[in-house]
Amino acid sequence: MFDELEDILEEQNITVGEYDRVLFDGVKDNEAYITIYRSVTVAVIPEGEEPVYVECAYDETVADAIARSGVSVGENDFVLPDLNETCQNVREINVMRAYDAYIAVDGKVLTLQTAGQTVEQLLERAGIELKEEDYLDCELDEPVTEEMIITVTRVRYAQNKTVEIIPYETVYNKSNLVSMYETAVTVK
Repeated sequence: MFDELEDILEEQNITVGEYDRVLFDGVKDNEAYITIYRSVTVAVIPEGEEPVYVECAYDETVADAIARSGVSVGENDFVLPDLNETCQNVREINVMRAYDAYIAVDGKVLTLQTAGQTVEQLLERAGIELKEEDYLDCELDEPVTEEMIITVTRVRYAQNKTVEIIPYETVYNKSNLVSMYETAVTVK
């Protein structure tokens, strides 16, 4: 009986929440198609803290939900699922707080903040390239833990060639071919 969306929803006793999404192209030939995407409740769980529950529209991202939750996310904190994923199938967002990890390489120790990364990911982030002969004190796929020290040992092979004059030694041998008061050089 109505042409306006609000009137149609009211007639059908349908309420729409703040984060629900409604698709409506109007009434054509006395027919109307209305699609309602209901919002979902998402738990934003900062590591070591109580969850914060927020309403999230199906087309909003994890980043949108976190922003609305008031939970702060540091530059190196790790968020799962990814910040760009839509909330359509997400019910829980975990925020893992960054912590210090150390890389001992080339005579220095680098301090990096990380969370939820593997040794390989942290080395890549630090711009450290491993050569074929280099080795680590841990595995590349090992998760980085708080206060972990990753030691990179560089192995290089070198071949040195030096020329050195070695003084000769004179050896005296007695011989019946030479007189007792004379000497003869047999090998120079």
